[in-house]
Amino acid sequence: MKEIDVKTCHFTGETFFPKRKNQIYKDSKAQIEHNNLNASLKRSKFNPYLNVIMKNYYILEQIYLTKNGKASIDFLEGTGFDGRYIMYLNENSRGIKTCGIVDYEFYFKDNYIYITKKIKWQ
Repeated sequence: MKEIDVKTCHFTGETFFPKRKNQIYKDSKAQIEHNNLNASLKRSKFNPYLNVIMKNYYILEQIYLTKNGKASIDFLEGTGFDGRYIMYLNENSRGIKTCGIVDYEFYFKDNYIYITKKIKWQ
């Protein structure tokens, strides 16, 4: 007759009789909760940065939609745009160094920001 060892759940700390030799959680609910908690903790490290990037994105979108993609640097600074959190740096076909956040690309020239929306290919 097989001898079954009692184990302690990796997440809840409760004791249980495992159905498999390599089982470390009491049940699937404990495993899911543990995995969700770990994922949440990992995401929380990035939340402050993601919030700033999202705010920058919506500022660019507002300028693109309401000001034909052009605004003064003073206006941009007044909106709270944070230039430290730019997603990529590129060079466009005219040789101008551009920055971007998701689907908006922009560059600075003569105290203005110029914003274009990238075309999405499907």
